[in-house]
Amino acid sequence: QVPLPDGPSQCLRLNPVDEQRAETRRAGVDLVTRARSGDLAAQTELVHAYTHRIRGFLRRRIHDHVIAEDIVQLVLSRMCRKIGTLRQPEIFEAWVFSLARNAARDHFRHHRTQPVSLSDESTIGELVDRTPVFTENEIISALERLMIKRKPLDRRLMGMLVNGVSYQEAA
Repeated sequence: QVPLPDGPSQCLRLNPVDEQRAETRRAGVDLVTRARSGDLAAQTELVHAYTHRIRGFLRRRIHDHVIAEDIVQLVLSRMCRKIGTLRQPEIFEAWVFSLARNAARDHFRHHRTQPVSLSDESTIGELVDRTPVFTENEIISALERLMIKRKPLDRRLMGMLVNGVSYQEAA
């Protein structure tokens, strides 16, 4: 119920949706207040309630999902450590998303890349990753395992192609 301007004797009743929102808001403030006082169960509940939303917020800004997940964990850890410093439980959501935004900003500041001049061939050579993804033996072993599962004609055709026979010759 909301008091009307004419005095406390008259009250306007909120619609059920607004009442539910107000109750949810009160419950959220109560949860944050408990978490601020060191209640680990309340902090855990906040972590569960906000992990998905913080993850989505950060993944829109940081496209490497592994790095984004690391930053999610960092934000949740900071939230639990610093929640005692939050003066107004009513602004918790804005506060926790500002932690996330600042953590993303810090990540970009600390991981800036320096531009490379394309005219410097020695630098370009250093950028090329020369480590083979698979060794030749690993590739041959994988092909042999695949060929065992094939029909004899397919095995013969694959063998010809691996040994450098053209598609026309193999056909």
